[in-house]
Amino acid sequence: MAVCLNHTDTEAVTRCAACGKPLCAACVAVRDGGDYCSEQCHARGKQAAAQSDAVIGAKASTEKSKKIRLLIILFIIIAAVAAGAMYYKQNKKEIDSKTNAAVRQVKATAAKTEKAVSQEAGAVKQKLNTKSKYKREREALVK
Repeated sequence: MAVCLNHTDTEAVTRCAACGKPLCAACVAVRDGGDYCSEQCHARGKQAAAQSDAVIGAKASTEKSKKIRLLIILFIIIAAVAAGAMYYKQNKKEIDSKTNAAVRQVKATAAKTEKAVSQEAGAVKQKLNTKSKYKREREALVK
């Protein structure tokens, strides 16, 4: 173990809670929740403890604010869903008819697109099936 900073021939029994100096039993000036080498270190230790308590209190306040904010957001979302449900309930026929019309329009557009793609694919196949002069010459060489 370390030796006392003030009495080099004495083994230290503790360290100052503020500055960390090794102390023997005779050099402990203040015992107040910790061992201190002087009144100045005791005052610094108290100040540090007060600052620590303030930080912990601020963190608790921040956590509380976060929870309140989350509850408010949750309430707003629930209110929006409820309002949407009420609107749908009151205008169900109109909304359903618009939705069905949109679905029919999408299906019709998909059918037109499918027909156009099919026609284009047929035209490409027809072009590929025709024998070009080059293809005829190559086939003649192979035979």
